[in-house]
Amino acid sequence: MKRFLFVGGVLLILFVYFGLNYSGFCFAEKRYLSDEEKVRAVFDLQNKRTDLLDRVHVEPKNNKYIPYKSFDEYIALYPECCSINPGGPYEVPPTKFRLLGT
Repeated sequence: MKRFLFVGGVLLILFVYFGLNYSGFCFAEKRYLSDEEKVRAVFDLQNKRTDLLDRVHVEPKNNKYIPYKSFDEYIALYPECCSINPGGPYEVPPTKFRLLGT
């Protein structure tokens, strides 16, 4: 019985931790991040990379790497570029949830 409670407690803690992380909670700052903060963080990470020079921050017209000075410069050039899609990278309609049966 004690083993069951221990395993159940560990699973509950993991479920809560990963659930909060998936929902956008930042444990380092102990708060939820806004969509702009998420996009800015990914932009800053990718903008500093040098190993993918021909694949990151692609200009739509000429498919060429462009290093930007800041996220604000990029947004000024492409104001409608970035959004958060919580369902994944594709526009797929949500499926109906089924537990058992049809």
